[in-house]
Amino acid sequence: MNAPSVTVPVHELAPGAVLAETVVEATGAVLLPAGSVLDDTAIAGLLRRDISRVRVKVLDPAALDAHRRAVSARLEFLFRYAGDTAVARMLFEEVRAHRLGKEDESVA
Repeated sequence: MNAPSVTVPVHELAPGAVLAETVVEATGAVLLPAGSVLDDTAIAGLLRRDISRVRVKVLDPAALDAHRRAVSARLEFLFRYAGDTAVARMLFEEVRAHRLGKEDESVA
């Protein structure tokens, strides 16, 4: 299912916004692919590159929250034998951040 999208000025973006379209520079270089979840660093990078507007998905907050819980639950299952060491927890958090970096198209 496709989520509706809106064009938003970059300076009004909040972390967690999901790109509806790929953001490209004037040279044609891809800056961020569609589906990327924006954080403060990505937003600052867009501003630095003079990108003024982007299209973002309008997501149902309940569906987004359910997706995040499902990703976390799946990773808890996959890491169930990894132990509770600092290294295992760090790897878990990195994989979780990677998986949530692009929202699942079936949710959005």
